[in-house]
Amino acid sequence: MKILMIDIGSTNFYFSLPNVSEEELEKYSENLFDSWASTIDDTLAIEDFSISLEIEEGSVKGKGRILATAAAIYIAVGQWGSFCSGVQIIKSQIMAVSDFLIKEAEVKINQPVGLKRLRRSSGALGKIDVLFKKVQRGDITPEEAMLRTEMILSSEDGIPPKLMKEIEDSFIGIPVFHKQIPLFVPNSPVVPNNGNPLGYRSVITNSSRNNRNKKDKFRVEIWRGSRGDLRKVKSTKI
Repeated sequence: MKILMIDIGSTNFYFSLPNVSEEELEKYSENLFDSWASTIDDTLAIEDFSISLEIEEGSVKGKGRILATAAAIYIAVGQWGSFCSGVQIIKSQIMAVSDFLIKEAEVKINQPVGLKRLRRSSGALGKIDVLFKKVQRGDITPEEAMLRTEMILSSEDGIPPKLMKEIEDSFIGIPVFHKQIPLFVPNSPVVPNNGNPLGYRSVITNSSRNNRNKKDKFRVEIWRGSRGDLRKVKSTKI
C-alpha cells in the first residue's frame, strides 16, 4: 500500500563556485545533509517525516525537501488546540530549518562564494495558512477557503476525512477581523516589488544572473525515508 506523503517545505539555493571533484561534492553533501537532518529532528514538531537533498556541481545548486504523512500532520497540528495555530507553528519551524540549510550550505563550502538566488516554500501547509489569513481578513468565506484547500490537496490521494473536517471546522470557527475603511492619500507613490514572486529574495543583478556557470558535472542525491532511518546516497553524472 502506497503511503501518502505531503510536501510541507522545500528550499532551493544556488552558489557560484569553482568546479570540485565528485568525491569532494559527495563529502560536502553528506556533511550538509547530516547537519540539516539533525536540526530538523530537533526543531520540527512532527512525529515522522522524510527528507531529501540534491546537490549539483559546477556551481553548487541545492534543493532540500521535507515530506510528511497526512496522519503525522494531523497529530502534530492537534498539539496546539486548533488546526490554524498548529499550521502557523509548523510553518515557522519549516522556515527556521530552511534558513539553517541555506546558511549551513555556505559555511560548509569553507571558501568565499556568491549567493545567486534562493527560494523557500512551506508547501501545502503554507498555502493553507494563507487561506486562514484571508478568512480572518474577510477576503474569502470559509466555504471558499475549503474549496481552495481541496484544490491544494487534490493531488494527494487518501487524505484522512478527520483532517479535512478539522480544517473545515477551523475555517468556520476562525474570528474575522473588522475591516477598516482605507484612507485615500492623493498621489501616493507605488512601491515596485521588482517583479519578484512571493518567497523569493534575489541578491544579485540581472546581468550577473545571466553569467551562471552551466558546466555542471555531478549530482549527489541524499535521502532519508523516515526519522531514525539511515541516509542513502546516490551520485550520478549529469
